Parts: sequence; C-alpha cells; structure tokens
Amino acid sequence: MSDVLDQTYEQGPAKRPMFLKVLCILTFVSCGLSFISSIYGLLTVKQSEEAMKMVMNIQQNNDMPEIVSSMQEGLSKIMEWTTTSYYLALGNVVICLAGALLMWRLKKPGYFIYIFGQILPFISLVGMYSAVQDIPILGFSMIIGGIFSAIFAIAFIIMYGLNVKHMR
Repeated sequence: MSDVLDQTYEQGPAKRPMFLKVLCILTFVSCGLSFISSIYGLLTVKQSEEAMKMVMNIQQNNDMPEIVSSMQEGLSKIMEWTTTSYYLALGNVVICLAGALLMWRLKKPGYFIYIFGQILPFISLVGMYSAVQDIPILGFSMIIGGIFSAIFAIAFIIMYGLNVKHMR
C-alpha cells in the first residue's frame, strides 16, 4: 500500500518546482516564528496588561485623567482580543503549515487549506479593531497593520496559485 501523500505519476515521481520549494520553505519559517511569537504572547499577556494599567495610572495622576479613564474602559476589551488573537494565530499556524506540507507533497487540497489559514487572522483583526476604534492612534495602527498583512497574504496566495498546475 503506497502512502497517499507520496503517490507518483506513471512517468515517475513528480518534480517539485524550485519556486514552490522556496514558497513552502518561507511558509515553514513563517509558521515557526508565528508559533514562537504566539506562545510568548500568551505567556506574557498578563504582564503586558499590568504594565499598561500601571502606565495609565501614572498618566491619570498627572494631567490627562479623562483621556486615561476612556482608555481604561477599552483596555479590558483590548486584552481580551489580544488573547483571542494569539489563539487564532496558533490556529493559523496549524492550518497554514498543514496546507504548506500538502503543497510540498504536490497535493492540490493544500492550496485551499492554505487560503483558509490566511483568512483566519483577519477575523482577529476585525475584532481587535472593534475594541480599539475609540482610540484613534491604535485604530489607525490596526488598519495599517491589516493592510500590510493582507498584501503579504494575497501575494502568497497568488504565488502558490501559480504552482497549482504542478499539484494533483
């Protein structure tokens, strides 16, 4: 019984194009870095929240109590979405890694799995933006970050799409 992931054509083993190799390796590295970053973020989210509260308390005692009080209301929503976004990022890593591994083995379903994995982080972005929309600078930062993320996601989806013809 042959392994489903290692099937070959009648002419012999299928050749993996160099461009697909490079894309998959970049995806493997990206998934590894995202995994480490998400785990670190989950382990330090409470410390980040405490640090933000401390900074806001210092500012409230100084000269901007009304601005700080409105920011404190949004802080709990921000931290809730931050934690959720780390979990979504871990899900994204698993899904994109699975898709990239299948594409590495020239399996076409991997492309569609990868696309789904690239869409997942934007759910987090929308939720995070809803939490920070009352704080203009954070909302603007989220939009800019989302645009850059979308550009890279779309670029990789297109580049992988160019290699779908080599998959079965």
